[in-house]
Amino acid sequence: DYDFDALKMFLSDDKMSIYSYSGETKYAINGLPFPETEVEIPLAVNLVSEGNHKISAIQLQGLDNYNVILKDLVTGFDIDLKTTPELTFTDTAGTYTDRFILTISSTTGIEDIPDLPGLFNVFTANNLINIKTLSDAWNGKSGTIRIFDLTGRTVSEIHNKEFWKNSILQVPAPSPKGIYFVEIRAGVMRYVGKVSVVR
Repeated sequence: DYDFDALKMFLSDDKMSIYSYSGETKYAINGLPFPETEVEIPLAVNLVSEGNHKISAIQLQGLDNYNVILKDLVTGFDIDLKTTPELTFTDTAGTYTDRFILTISSTTGIEDIPDLPGLFNVFTANNLINIKTLSDAWNGKSGTIRIFDLTGRTVSEIHNKEFWKNSILQVPAPSPKGIYFVEIRAGVMRYVGKVSVVR
């Protein structure tokens, strides 16, 4: 998203820096959409001295369903920044534009589905997905229902639905038959169920 881009300005050979780039454009902030499969972002580093250097991931947000891999093309070493948030490397002073690549990829397109029985009963009938609230914890909550397919693609999303214990909410079932996931969110509460649509 170009609205979030910030060009890397005031580059100096006597200051250590890291930035991404696209062609001749250098970015301090490079706002990109979440990839459906994978995106590779070339990184450049400017080193002011010879020796050991460290690249650290300080904060990763909104990437729960993505792998975030930093690749060192010189050593052939890759690290998962979500589990190992820093990479140490050795090099001489200079600017290196072809050593590091940041790869962001979708894990599988589908999140791990937690087994949370007893919160909802999700079933199909009459070309509708029926969602019956069973839990007191969801009683009176307002939230969002999202239907997505096996690839993780959102098929439909309905906002501001109220959940009441023992009542049934109905949403149109997707037209292609198959297995779908139903994600229900209300604030920090989340439930994911599976449903089979047959015609």
